[in-house]
Amino acid sequence: MAHAQQQILEAVRSILATGATAAGSNVYLDRVDAVPPNLLPAILVDESAEGETVTLNTMASIEERALGVSITCVAAHGTEAVARSRDLGLQVEKLLAASATLRSLCKLGVQITGSRPVVSEDKDRLIASRAQDWRMTYMVAAEAPDQIL
Repeated sequence: MAHAQQQILEAVRSILATGATAAGSNVYLDRVDAVPPNLLPAILVDESAEGETVTLNTMASIEERALGVSITCVAAHGTEAVARSRDLGLQVEKLLAASATLRSLCKLGVQITGSRPVVSEDKDRLIASRAQDWRMTYMVAAEAPDQIL
């Protein structure tokens, strides 16, 4: 079985890819290359730069883990691009907050901790996106980090 981190990230990707968003199935996990214009709008899912924190609960070697997840809602360029990325971010928030699947994995909480607009340049065009930071909190036994409790 995959590490709990991978299970959670794949669940987030699946929820967003099958949910009703403007990105449709253009949802990518750990994508390292640029998203071409024909695949926009898109949603990018990654482990955040902060990674994961682990707190040991001394009872029965149970660990509380909080995984930082970064979700970027990318829209094409244009005068409405920032607003479209914000709308896509709203769709993401609603899907993740309502997901029973995600709540069953992250029994200690699924929480957005912040979001911000990002405008970047790709050759001769601007790309607007909305970056969201999430915290997914769950439990595992210290000796079995692939089995979410």
